[in-house]
Amino acid sequence: MPRNFTVSACQYIVTEINTFEDFITKVRILLNKSQGADVVIFPELFTIELFTLLKMARKTHFTPYFN
Repeated sequence: MPRNFTVSACQYIVTEINTFEDFITKVRILLNKSQGADVVIFPELFTIELFTLLKMARKTHFTPYFN
């Protein structure tokens, strides 16, 4: 028997973040806006924003080699 359900598709703007908590906050905001949906769809690469957290790790790791 067919069943109806609500789908929410999110548009996610990738920006530079400073902490993992910043990422979680953005995701929670979108989830809150999608209240009532049975399924929430995020873009395939929405987690690419987490790579902006690596800037400090790269800097501290590679700087000694290139100075």
